[in-house]
Amino acid sequence: MSNFSINATLCILSEDLAYAIEERLSVSSEFTTVMTTYPSQIAKIALILIRLTSNPYEEQEPGFTHIGILRKGQRVATSQVRIKITDIVELPFIPVSTLLFNVSSVLQKNIEDIATRQYKNIPKETSKELFKALLKILPEKKEQILRLANKINTPKLEVNNRAMDVATEKDATSICLDIFGIDRSQIIQTWDPEEGLNGKSFLTGLTDYTIYEDDAISHDLHSLPGWEQIAKNITGIVEFKNELEERLVIINANRKPLEKALGVDLIYYHRKYQAFTFVQYKIMENQTEKREFYYNPNQNSHNDELLRMDNFFKLLNAEPVSSTLIDYRLTDCPIFFKLCKKIGLKADDASIVPGAYISLNHWNILLKDPSIQGPKGGLQVGFHNLGKRYIGTQLFIELVQKGLLGTNVVASEKVATFIEAAIKIGHSILFAIDDSQKETLRRRRF
Repeated sequence: MSNFSINATLCILSEDLAYAIEERLSVSSEFTTVMTTYPSQIAKIALILIRLTSNPYEEQEPGFTHIGILRKGQRVATSQVRIKITDIVELPFIPVSTLLFNVSSVLQKNIEDIATRQYKNIPKETSKELFKALLKILPEKKEQILRLANKINTPKLEVNNRAMDVATEKDATSICLDIFGIDRSQIIQTWDPEEGLNGKSFLTGLTDYTIYEDDAISHDLHSLPGWEQIAKNITGIVEFKNELEERLVIINANRKPLEKALGVDLIYYHRKYQAFTFVQYKIMENQTEKREFYYNPNQNSHNDELLRMDNFFKLLNAEPVSSTLIDYRLTDCPIFFKLCKKIGLKADDASIVPGAYISLNHWNILLKDPSIQGPKGGLQVGFHNLGKRYIGTQLFIELVQKGLLGTNVVASEKVATFIEAAIKIGHSILFAIDDSQKETLRRRRF
């Protein structure tokens, strides 16, 4: 805690803007605004005290009303930058004089004008003392303030093969939660790094939600296609419920130890539409001379995986085409690659890694196209040569939610073949079963 600090202060001096932000905070814990301070002066990430001028106490003395986490966004103009404040906690009104009283006299001059300037970075030593003063003034808010401080001071975990696989499972779990319509941020923040990294899968770190294997029997999961192939390789099971008591069960199946797994397959099963959707992660670890990230498919592991997927797709296509409304899909291909940069593992980061979702049939065409050939004859698949012809995260989630992607009812019976082949190769299989019956779609920003 000795390194924790209040890094900056933000004063919303416009009453109209302050009112609009308060309206926003009544339904959310975050807001976005534009700063007129030169961008280089704004911290990339900071624990920040916030003053809203529409507070009724402001007629007596300026002071602070909220605390949150600032993240700097893109430059809007020469002297303007967009900022996003998240995880906002409302505070009892704190007059500036109260803060000054709890800070040593030699440091008071550094914060005397913090309630009159739109934005101010706090010097290092002063920021530490200001943090301690805040805890002293608001003991009832100590737990919430420490949670915010921990969040921005949590270092990224060491990047190695094990951490990469755990990070990929974390991303796949987050996608499942979004498809189901549950707020992932609160769930991911409960993840215990020690349990998650030392356990058999990412799911073992979600100790508040973990289901033990004996309990899983009651879910009747053995009725699912491919359940027998999954059951004997289970490394973790979690269950989530929404306000309608609908369930999302996520299972991790992996024959090999996590650190020896070849990668992660996500299989999402939507019970309402009896549709399976498959995602295989491809990490862009290489860079061009222009520092553009790309994936090189010219490797044995890729060829083996592609053969597995192509054979499975042939099995699916051998089934008769359904003409029922519930079986309608935008494409007959339920298999996708998620192309993304190397995934860093940060325990409290609930965001989904940006990526390009590319269907198997699109991928096969790409492999034969001259556009992905590098200057030395190698193959490069990256954002720089995809030409924006891919499905983004938000659209992918919406299409799966609506049952517009995935297998049809008859083809779903063939899924066991795909699961068994993936486990034999050594993939970690994240299998999500969605019991949702709702039609409504919940939109999210990424």
